[in-house]
Amino acid sequence: MVAPSMIACDSVGKRFGERRVLSAASTHVRAGEVRAILGRNGVGKSTLLRILVGLVTPDYGRVEWRGFNADGLSFAARCAQGLRYLPSEGLLSPYDRLREQLLDVAERFGGDVNLALELLDLGRVARQRIGALSGGEQRRANLAVALLGNPTAFVADEPFRDVDPKDRAVVGHTLQELARRGTACVITGHELPTIMSFATHITLCTSGTCYDLGTVAHATEQSILRREVGWLG
Repeated sequence: MVAPSMIACDSVGKRFGERRVLSAASTHVRAGEVRAILGRNGVGKSTLLRILVGLVTPDYGRVEWRGFNADGLSFAARCAQGLRYLPSEGLLSPYDRLREQLLDVAERFGGDVNLALELLDLGRVARQRIGALSGGEQRRANLAVALLGNPTAFVADEPFRDVDPKDRAVVGHTLQELARRGTACVITGHELPTIMSFATHITLCTSGTCYDLGTVAHATEQSILRREVGWLG
């Protein structure tokens, strides 16, 4: 039996001024998946994520959250129901210490701060201010927020950005751990070999629309993936 979609959109469109970013974009993410939305720069991947989580309202089309029409459901309401969102610019204040910020999140949503720090190899920097951490440490610190409160869905814009190749496995295994718990994960990014190693399903975003390429194994066999993002396998 196929699990229902936790997050989905159908034929959504969005224009900013004279620029049409999306014209007929559709995708879905089920519990236990790590779905990667791939595409060239500027094709609307980040806009699509913001539509999926409720931060941007599409001009038309349908967005669903947990199987129901999400019209009128705010971002805050979705977060209260288990959504976690990691924007490309991050979530945490650069002026406060990592552990203190995670404890604040855990107080609201629950979760084990020590376990989150351990999974992301951040224990040794837990008492440092976010602004003092390296780019990769900051990205992993922001990802730690997603481990708190048993999220039902995790949406991350470029979670591997600024992460050293040797540390990307830490991020990837964290995504896999979330999926193992039943979280529906959707990510974007350009680190193709890494993404292909940890994702389970691929959606290609191009020319304002989306193509569900299925599992990673099936997606890598399709010429459109090679043509649009340069995947050589």
